[in-house]
Amino acid sequence: MPRCRHLVLVGACGGWALLAAWGALAAEPDPDFASVRRGRPVWRPERPDAPAVADRRATREQGPVLFPASQPLVAEPPSGDESPGSPDHVVGDAAVPEPFVGRSPVVGQETPRMIPWQDGEDTYPASGPDLPVLLGEENDIAVSASSLQLFAGVHGFKGPTDLGRNGNFGFHEGLNWAGPLGDPWGYGYQVGFQAVHSNFSGSQTVEGDAVPDFDVADRNQVFLTAGIFRRPLGSGLQGGTAFDVFYDSYYHDSTLYQIRSETALVLGDFREIGYWGAYGVSKKSVSGLGEFDTLLDPTDLFALFYRRRFTGGGRGRLWAGLSGNGDVICGLDGTVPLGTNWALENNFTCLYPKQGPRGGGQSEESWSVSIQLVWYPGRLARHVFRNRYHPLFYVADNSWFLVDRRN
Repeated sequence: MPRCRHLVLVGACGGWALLAAWGALAAEPDPDFASVRRGRPVWRPERPDAPAVADRRATREQGPVLFPASQPLVAEPPSGDESPGSPDHVVGDAAVPEPFVGRSPVVGQETPRMIPWQDGEDTYPASGPDLPVLLGEENDIAVSASSLQLFAGVHGFKGPTDLGRNGNFGFHEGLNWAGPLGDPWGYGYQVGFQAVHSNFSGSQTVEGDAVPDFDVADRNQVFLTAGIFRRPLGSGLQGGTAFDVFYDSYYHDSTLYQIRSETALVLGDFREIGYWGAYGVSKKSVSGLGEFDTLLDPTDLFALFYRRRFTGGGRGRLWAGLSGNGDVICGLDGTVPLGTNWALENNFTCLYPKQGPRGGGQSEESWSVSIQLVWYPGRLARHVFRNRYHPLFYVADNSWFLVDRRN
């Protein structure tokens, strides 16, 4: 018993120590000094008219202001005793320290108010949705040679192969890698892989003795994607083509193939409107199941979409269209940066069969939901979509590779 009390006392003291350390680290730094964070200088300009403590508390959530919002700044040429490489440069009435060398605006051009990014590494415009690129910073859309992303998450899906009797839930993992082809037109390539594991407690798809022990087996799928694509350096046409391979180990084993395409008009740095489609190029006959013998066929899809990038580094896309059978289909996908190298990626797809609920539509519907954590090794998550050679296509999964069942 005394030993337990000692352990409780030590645990309580340790907890208070951790809370104190966290409070010290989370405290707002003095805005009037320069510090170094993650090996990079973090500038805090002199503010002789610093507000009172109460005012600072009221504006803490907005972050310290580098330049007054009410006074647009104009870049001025350096004086005679200054050189472009000198430690300080003049921007309006403020001296810009060496970390901002090479990021100064064009002489005579007004610049917006700037606020530091949360981790102190970069600065973004304080307002205005039409300024996605950091002021004066080289846009890494043209300089990054390749990109790799690793992901893992959870999913749920259902399709005609489930015969209206079974839903699927499980986990998945994979990778997507892209890089430049090396041609003079700026094309890139991508290759990706995804493994999907579902139904760990078995399935209830087919009843009878046609397939021994099918109901106690889990479901495993493998998706492979390879494609080429091209992104413009600014506004213009964007597009690509991908080839998908799908292996499904269910109450039967099948391998199917499809082609995906995307064509979009990029409107500035934030918006895209376009078309994407999927076209089956194979069929698979499933026999030995008695009345459940069938022909599996990839579902053809034709959809229009609107994609938007956000100033925080994320993006989202909303799309809708028709299947080759005349079914209505819609979906959404999006990516939200979570930290330095991490992001959360989500998507869903829903196909509404034309048969309706009274005509057997319940067994013909398809839907899929996926949530996954993505890691970008060596890259900032909020910058990946500026990379010209970031993969254009998602690795195929049950949201992008739908399968129809024909009797």
